[in-house]
Amino acid sequence: MTKTGSVLTLKDCGEGILAIVFDRPDSRVNLVDERWLIDMTAALDEAEAAAPKGLLLLSAKPGNFIAGADISLIASLEDPARAEEAARTGQALLDRLEDLPFPTVAAIGGSCLGGGFETAMACTWRVAADGDSVILGLPEVRLGILPGFGGTWRLPRLTGVTAALPLILTGGNLRPKQALARGVVDRLAAPELLEEVAAQVARTGVRRKKRPAMSRLTDSALGGNPIGRAVLRSATRRGVLKKTGGHYPAAPEIIDRVIGGLGLKRKKAMAREAEAFGRLAVTPESKSLLFLFQGSEALARHPWTGAESPVDRTSAKAGVIGAGTMGGGIAGALATRGLAVRLKDTAVEPLRVGLAGAAAPLNRRTRRRALHPRDRDAILARISPTTGDTGMADAAFVIEAVPEVLDLKIAVFRALEDMLPPTAYLATNTSSIPISRIAAGLSDPTRLVGIHFFNPVDRMPLVEIIPGEETAPEVLERAVGLVRRLKKTPLVVADRPGFLVNRLLLPYLNEAAIAVAEGVGVDRIDRAMKRFGMPMGPLRVLDEVGIDVAAKVSGVLEDAFGERARPADIMPRLLEAGALGAKAGRGFWAGPKKKRRPNTADLGISESGPAVTDQEITDRLMAGMLAEAARCLADGVVREPDHLDIGSVMGFGFPPFLGGVARWARSVGEEDARRTLEGLAERHGTRFTPPDELGALFR
Repeated sequence: MTKTGSVLTLKDCGEGILAIVFDRPDSRVNLVDERWLIDMTAALDEAEAAAPKGLLLLSAKPGNFIAGADISLIASLEDPARAEEAARTGQALLDRLEDLPFPTVAAIGGSCLGGGFETAMACTWRVAADGDSVILGLPEVRLGILPGFGGTWRLPRLTGVTAALPLILTGGNLRPKQALARGVVDRLAAPELLEEVAAQVARTGVRRKKRPAMSRLTDSALGGNPIGRAVLRSATRRGVLKKTGGHYPAAPEIIDRVIGGLGLKRKKAMAREAEAFGRLAVTPESKSLLFLFQGSEALARHPWTGAESPVDRTSAKAGVIGAGTMGGGIAGALATRGLAVRLKDTAVEPLRVGLAGAAAPLNRRTRRRALHPRDRDAILARISPTTGDTGMADAAFVIEAVPEVLDLKIAVFRALEDMLPPTAYLATNTSSIPISRIAAGLSDPTRLVGIHFFNPVDRMPLVEIIPGEETAPEVLERAVGLVRRLKKTPLVVADRPGFLVNRLLLPYLNEAAIAVAEGVGVDRIDRAMKRFGMPMGPLRVLDEVGIDVAAKVSGVLEDAFGERARPADIMPRLLEAGALGAKAGRGFWAGPKKKRRPNTADLGISESGPAVTDQEITDRLMAGMLAEAARCLADGVVREPDHLDIGSVMGFGFPPFLGGVARWARSVGEEDARRTLEGLAERHGTRFTPPDELGALFR
């Protein structure tokens, strides 16, 4: 018996076992949408009528079970009542799946996220392929919502509440062995045997692994009675508030629904979850996060040269010139995606730092059981360090990551031109120097492209790609394909000093330093901007980047943009004092990491300064960024306002709940923005004069 809907098939597997096989046409992934709900309802009707010995849920798509809900449907929701009804519809379907009178088994052979994971949790058993493509999780919090198909009620019953809460609150993923250890899946199988093992489990069942006694005791103490639940709710809320600053309304709702659902029957818990989903789905925060998700997805597929830039799977070997933290991070990213990497520096110590930097994120994944030690060792074995010139001649491309000195970069590339075959391309990780200035020193400037990674490389999702005036289109396509291979988001920007991210960031960071020189407290500035929603205060950012590095970038931008980009006078003072930031133990802040204090000695200021409000600090620091965003748009640094938003959020952590710098500017409004800039120009100087291009940001 085989019956087909538009997104799934009902298949007879023999021996009394049926299977619902998901296979959304014309798509790489299966999604939960209106068509899926209709076809799934029909499939359950037929399965129920057939009364099999067991029912499997399978996917015909390699590396994917169900990737979650169709985001465009969630983004289209404008009415809380309609959003709540959508959640209730999905809940009713999964309740029915859970209540079937025969065993059900989810055979998970790939990504199983959001509504897909909620579907799997409604089954009697879950079998996962023990492969790299399998991840399970509930990422809804990252979209400003909560799981709406029963996830806040079912997950705590599988893992215990103390394990479920962090998973739902962070939107984190589980790999197969992690999922097995936490009771999320009941058995692992070799990928090629997944369907066979799932059918066996449907026929015979499987003994569920008991959670550790201490975990069960903790859950009983905290979740098994009203007093424990009150303590857990209070402690979790405090921790979430500290991390989010209260900017993300989904987090407290998740806490209430997960903990509040512990003492409720399914029907009542589902009703409360659906009502909360309805309210959250229409909040400004959720709309901003959904906008960013859709924008980054579109950016990842954007045909930058007018032709498709596929994921680069052909390159086998790469070179990285310049080790240290950045070079090591780039080498680690390349090796993780299967490339052999020759890592070169002029001395042993930077190579040691680079190799340690490449290993650090892999070690973290290994400790979390997300990566097997042998796989970590295999990745690191792909990186071969050298202080000589050997081992580069067969590289498909080489990325330069040496200091921001034009002549040094040109010298590196001149040597590489003679060493590499003409089919290899050259890439610079410069953060501010125009690509065409570097290319001018080469005999073949068509081979050079900018590929600007952000630090730390393993965590930052954005990569700026900068074609020079003569960069060949095929070189640009290969660079975009490489970034996609690294599973990062490519943003192609025009070859202008500072490109996009640093050009937006400089006026913000520089204004913070100018305010310090005027006596505004270091701690006051950083605290105000964290309250605004930035992940780190601007002065801490300068310390982490390095005062010397920031000064070099500032010099490039001052040469290009003149007075408005002139570095704060306090920067040379720190350089002369050797206060180079975190690497020196002192910059704007001083002392060990957990006991940092304003570095009043080197700054030559007192901790008490002029009385200013958080709003005054925020207006002052954000105004320059807003004005520069308008100039970038008018100058063609990016092709559309959405790219400003994605670049600002993914490139330096502009608050995601605000949707990015352009979206935030439009929420402020052109009239208010102009008025703020004019007031700041009167008080602080012509750098705040509203630019002629300001209106470009609001059209």
